[in-house]
Amino acid sequence: MLPSQAIERFLQSLVGFDAHMEFVLSFVASRKSDSWSLHKGVINYNIPGDVVQEVWVETDNIRAAKIKMDRSDCELGDVIGSLLDGVIEIRGCRYYFQKNADDFYDVKLDEAPGGVSSRQLHVHALTLIGGLQNEIINRPSFDWELRSHSEPYDGMIDLLQTVGIAITENTNASFEVRSPIVVAIDTRSMVRGSRADVKVRLVKGLDFGKAAVGYRILANGSLFSRGVWVAGHFKWEDEGNVCVGSGHFDVPPAALIQAFASYDGKAFHSWWIHDPDKSQNPRRAALEVYDPGLKILTGYLRGEGSDPGKDLEFAVSWLVWLLGFSPSHLGVNSKMKDAVDILVSSPEGNIALVECTTGVLKAGHKPSVLLGRAAAVRASLNATNNSHIKVYPIMVTTKLREEILPEIKEVMNSGVYVLTRDDLEALLIRTAIVNDANILLAEIEQVAESAANV
Repeated sequence: MLPSQAIERFLQSLVGFDAHMEFVLSFVASRKSDSWSLHKGVINYNIPGDVVQEVWVETDNIRAAKIKMDRSDCELGDVIGSLLDGVIEIRGCRYYFQKNADDFYDVKLDEAPGGVSSRQLHVHALTLIGGLQNEIINRPSFDWELRSHSEPYDGMIDLLQTVGIAITENTNASFEVRSPIVVAIDTRSMVRGSRADVKVRLVKGLDFGKAAVGYRILANGSLFSRGVWVAGHFKWEDEGNVCVGSGHFDVPPAALIQAFASYDGKAFHSWWIHDPDKSQNPRRAALEVYDPGLKILTGYLRGEGSDPGKDLEFAVSWLVWLLGFSPSHLGVNSKMKDAVDILVSSPEGNIALVECTTGVLKAGHKPSVLLGRAAAVRASLNATNNSHIKVYPIMVTTKLREEILPEIKEVMNSGVYVLTRDDLEALLIRTAIVNDANILLAEIEQVAESAANV
């Protein structure tokens, strides 16, 4: 796709929504002689009226911020045009966006960014990629400037996390814009007995008559019905900065609903609605005897355990068991220190080697070590007439996808599958039903192939 086509396609995806949203701009720049050079920039959309904790940090050589953009004199098309001209003006100051060695910018459009979690949110991401710049993370002088600031930061990593910019090893100048989610299933939706209370949230100012919720209702492990609840099925009220539609529907006892929120014929959000006191997944029902609401499991998957590394290994082994796999947690045994953290088998007999980390993916050469372990398992299978068995090397991290985005692609291109915290939380939702573990592995494989082709 040509750069101009990618940009036009992205802008077209915003038609009808753009005017009802706010821009929130995050950026980091450094001084270059008497001017400022833009390293990274991100525009996210925000619901008007929602609180944004603005940040503005400036030292002799660094400037970074997270701010609302004034929409009265700023349109996205103009921002993109300015960047392609090599400069963007922010609050009266010009920031130069460096071109690559061929004197232009690469333009990438990803219409389904994310991993397994991309099955929940449908967003488009447009990225402009410029030339190589000097490293800003591993510069002690920058870290010490920030430590002497009136509001001190413990270096560039702390600053980037504060303004919401992914920490990467990629030193190309880049600017990313993500499309907004204008309609979503409210997480307060639930099933109680034979009644489903469904809520849908819509950005205020949009025509709620164009909102709809598609659904699949599952009962006793099989499909009961599917259809669409249109706007007329809901009672609409203003709730803060959004409109919320509430509908009540008769369903079979302990039904599970997969709901799809859409606006004007475009689906934006997928969510599972279930009875919190009942589960159609017998494995989850059994585990919840000891972990009600899966609160311990959820905390461990977020890296909140007292021993985050080991607790993550326990949580991942529990999670894959809930999803229909058979896990063997090797990493907990001191005599297995050279083994992979978790060895997993699918019902078809395919094998996954899972390595867990609470940090970045490439620390300690973990991807290459994992690939070596997978090769050893592959050789053992071949030697025992099991060459038909697939082997999946998988890395699991408590980091959010945004925090390690460029690193993910590099690791996945090496042959390692990656699941981030976003993916883990998406998979946790799916434990409310009985899952086909073979299909889940196929989905992970499909996500990896899509990432490699971006």
